[in-house]
Amino acid sequence: MRIAFVSTSLARVGPVIVIQDLINSYPSHYEIDVFYLDNKVELKFQQNVKLHKISFFDRVDLSAYDVVHSHMMRADFFCAIRKNSIKRLVSTMHSNFKVDLQLSHGILIGWVFSFLWVRALKRFDCLVFLTRKQLNNFPELLSKSVVIHNGRFVTSSSGKKNIDAPLASDTHLTIGACAHVVKRKGFHQLVKMLALNDAAGMRFVLVGDGPELNNLINLSISLGVRDRFITPGYTEDVVSFIKSFDIYAMTSYSEGMPLALLESAACQCPIVCSNIDVVKEVFNEDEVTFYELDNEKSLLDAINSTINRKETQCANAHAKYMKCYTPEVMASKYLKIYQNQF
Repeated sequence: MRIAFVSTSLARVGPVIVIQDLINSYPSHYEIDVFYLDNKVELKFQQNVKLHKISFFDRVDLSAYDVVHSHMMRADFFCAIRKNSIKRLVSTMHSNFKVDLQLSHGILIGWVFSFLWVRALKRFDCLVFLTRKQLNNFPELLSKSVVIHNGRFVTSSSGKKNIDAPLASDTHLTIGACAHVVKRKGFHQLVKMLALNDAAGMRFVLVGDGPELNNLINLSISLGVRDRFITPGYTEDVVSFIKSFDIYAMTSYSEGMPLALLESAACQCPIVCSNIDVVKEVFNEDEVTFYELDNEKSLLDAINSTINRKETQCANAHAKYMKCYTPEVMASKYLKIYQNQF
């Protein structure tokens, strides 16, 4: 089988990590090429995978591939324009982009781009949504859509990592998160929680970089908690950090299916989540602890509750990961999509 992946970039973000995990799970004799638009390469691929930097208006011949699988908005537009020369065209929807675009670009511009994106997606042969809840937000695409949960490889050294040498002997409870730092991730809730009297024994370690990071740092300074808001920056070894956390916190307002939660479940790190429906579809209350969005007291209570039941919760979440969210499970379902058997 010949497969072409088309992506906006090869940055270390969720959609590109999914591409990498799929490629690593497919049979080695498959011929795979990866096309990308932005000159940003942060992930490595197998030697037999050919990478091609392209521009949006390049004449790229995709007719020789059995399947073209695109990821993210501009890649979807790129492929939709060339649909007539593509045998089978598939795209994965990594989030509720109607919400994301309005959060990042405002209501009007977000609506316009969402409308155009949906129009482009109607040209595809099959669309993959990460959860049933996510798919229900797009009734106009229901007839050509399926649900496949993400899977995630977990690879790192087995030992724990000192996340902050000056605080290596610190006795604070470490609440951690790893992500591209944007507004919809809701990390300001954790910074505000640190200012609560009952959270004096906690610190928040945010691994990653992004446009919202400086705003969070300024917020922590204004609240007097900068010393307990640790920002190591970007790293490729996310899993080692997760293994160092006492609790992993996902505080998002919107998600497709956050890979860091799968990594945390695989590492048996206790998890606290915002009570959004997408995450409730993926994990239940026996596997993670939910809190009420924009309620710092509820977040603190969820953390304390998790501490008291972390062994059982971790075991349940890990069992769910092994059954439903490994890359092998994900890849087998995508291959059926490619062969029009799903």
